[in-house]
Amino acid sequence: MIRNLLNRLTVAMMALVLAWLWTAGAAQAQDAAPPNVVGDGIDELLQGADATAAPVVAAPDPEQPVFYSYGREIVIGKYSIINQWMSGRRATEPAPDKPDQRFWRFFMHGVTDAGAMPKSWTSCLGPDQNPEEVLDFQADINNEVKSSNLPAIRLAGGQSILLQKPVLGAAELGQLRGSYLRLFIWIKAENTGQGAELWHGAPSLELLLQDAAGNLIDVEATVFKTRGTYPWFCYHLDLAVPFNLDVAAAAEPGAATAAEPGAPAAVPGAATVAEPGAAPAAGVADPMDALGGFIDLVPGQLTKPEPTAEKGSALPPGAGLFLRLANPASGTAWFSTLSWKRTPYSESLFNTRTKDARVDPRYGTLAPNPEYDELPMHFFYGLSQRQHWDFLLGTKVLPNLTLVANLKAYLKTAPNDWADMVHVAPFLAYMHSCGVLLETAPPFEKDWNRALVASLRGMQDLRTGMWKVNGQPNLLATWKIASNSFNPTRQPRTDRPKQPTPWLSVDDMALPNAEAIVNTLLKTQRPAPRSSLKAGWNLYLFSNEDLETPAQHVPCDIVATAAAANLLAQAMPLVGEQLQEQASEAIYQAWHYVMKFLVFRDMGIWRMRHGDQEATSPAFFYAFLEATPWLEMRQLPGMPAPIVEALQGAGGKTSFKWINPREDQVSLRVYAAPEDMDVKQLSEQHLVAIIQPGGESIDTMDPLLALRFMVAASMKKWLVGPEHDGADYLAEKVAALPAKLKNCVQSKEISVEPEPHPEKTLKFYAAAVNAYGEMSAWQNLPVTLAPAP
Repeated sequence: MIRNLLNRLTVAMMALVLAWLWTAGAAQAQDAAPPNVVGDGIDELLQGADATAAPVVAAPDPEQPVFYSYGREIVIGKYSIINQWMSGRRATEPAPDKPDQRFWRFFMHGVTDAGAMPKSWTSCLGPDQNPEEVLDFQADINNEVKSSNLPAIRLAGGQSILLQKPVLGAAELGQLRGSYLRLFIWIKAENTGQGAELWHGAPSLELLLQDAAGNLIDVEATVFKTRGTYPWFCYHLDLAVPFNLDVAAAAEPGAATAAEPGAPAAVPGAATVAEPGAAPAAGVADPMDALGGFIDLVPGQLTKPEPTAEKGSALPPGAGLFLRLANPASGTAWFSTLSWKRTPYSESLFNTRTKDARVDPRYGTLAPNPEYDELPMHFFYGLSQRQHWDFLLGTKVLPNLTLVANLKAYLKTAPNDWADMVHVAPFLAYMHSCGVLLETAPPFEKDWNRALVASLRGMQDLRTGMWKVNGQPNLLATWKIASNSFNPTRQPRTDRPKQPTPWLSVDDMALPNAEAIVNTLLKTQRPAPRSSLKAGWNLYLFSNEDLETPAQHVPCDIVATAAAANLLAQAMPLVGEQLQEQASEAIYQAWHYVMKFLVFRDMGIWRMRHGDQEATSPAFFYAFLEATPWLEMRQLPGMPAPIVEALQGAGGKTSFKWINPREDQVSLRVYAAPEDMDVKQLSEQHLVAIIQPGGESIDTMDPLLALRFMVAASMKKWLVGPEHDGADYLAEKVAALPAKLKNCVQSKEISVEPEPHPEKTLKFYAAAVNAYGEMSAWQNLPVTLAPAP
């Protein structure tokens, strides 16, 4: 109380002094930062402490934070924030040998909000948002690392609020373009999430980035989901601010000049060069996708599909970063002490190389709130191969899951929540195998894995072959359980040997009831509009028709189609020949529809579902392509060998001319290999040329070049490639293309200069290829001397 009184007296005295200095025109700043500084926290203020030139002093602003004791104490008007763990004696202190383990009890991933610029809620409320109705003035933070008496936003169950004023305005965003922004927020909850699934029941926040023209550039929803009752805890969310974000229309005279597109403006004390990997476009991949999955073998865990309703329509005009807070289910949630700072790429959630540094040293988990998070959060963020997974022994909300009885009890309740069935149940077998092999898991009770697989089999619906969530067959849950718990070998490929995956099954048990799964998926594949062909699948396949869900009749969405295609590919070797042929045709027709109607063929990017006008996310597209045989080297019976003329010219150059290609063929591939090599051993590394009579868009390109084009496009727009969806086969295909591979567009002739073999004579082969990657018979190409000119 005495300290708060002294702080208030200090602020009052300082306001009087500043008012006098304002009339005088200048002053020497002492312990506080200039109130008009635009920056990302106290770091840049501290770095300028030794400057000899006196700063310009602005009029006092009650909403402007004032920093004391090198950031240990921060005062905003009559309110104060104290970082209890800081000594406050000097700006830089030697880093401890090991992180303070207390931090993980109060801060997500042990990352503190020291050095972040606080933002009061009152500065974000609009004229019709009454502080007396929205704020709780008694909800102080007071624990061993943090104290703050800033008012908190209090939301009862079912309430949400979209703050009418931006958290960051145009001037601040202009200086952050091309860099990474981190927002911190403290949350406390009582009895939240009751009667709702975890993903849509936990208190949450959502960032909405809008440009000067009023376009909604990005919407980032939090993927930390802590429900129930828990004390104050500091979460954070990273956002990549596009380097070309338009903020010009909102610039005020005298405000800091925004950076030119391509380079962030200079922020005091901050680097002026954009970090590597800063988002080059409006669409930004979910940062949690970058965290990867178990031991980085299952990247890009699923997130709960969000409603497709338009978001951000209530935003005021102009560039800004807006914030929506929600407590969707029950109880009460408090949100307090919002702050922000620029964060370097090396420390951002986008940098997966440093994720082990974020693991809680006590529980061995990347869950945001380790003591109070439920099991899906521990699995969603991925497990580290260098830490012991002691959260399995129990936390404040979890039992000891190494015991068979507790495992069975958990699996009985798992079908009641989507998050448990998609993020946990499918990966328990994998977790057990890897944990035992790497010695990162605590000892399991005897026959734990066999009890697991017996429970999973008992949860499968025998009629449809599907696993259920809330009583309804669920396509995503079925795909994840099948591919991670009953998958003893990788998908068979015509150009790859059999690859066992014993860690994805128990006792090499294959997918049960495969025939029922195939029949179900064949019956539920949606028809293509105005066509006799089929399209794909959608996420509402098994929903009741009276749910009034407009998306029920969407002929194709990427998420469901990826799930169905992967299930068909996994089940095909386990069913009869007739069903195999039907499943293969179903995958082909889905591929045909996706490539024709969802892919922007001249841009190399794609829509998420039929009817979308824009490319909004890269998710699941590569996982879908991975399930198809599109890139496999396979010959189509009955397709004759191409007619090709090969001529040896001057200077070691060889020209190839494709004579009368068929209309259904998009390319001719030319290979060079030692003359004694078997033609069956040819692969992408032997390619020397690809001839494309078309090639100006995806549908007329050679499949290998089409994939390379799409990977380049998705990297440019979203910073993701095939590895993002765990599509290792696709990634191998792109990587295998020779650097000196030549190709032509809208031509039937090409000239190349093949690398000579150091010891053997090269022999040339050619094969024609259709859009689905099916190849003709091989054609041996004897090379003749070109006639003299």
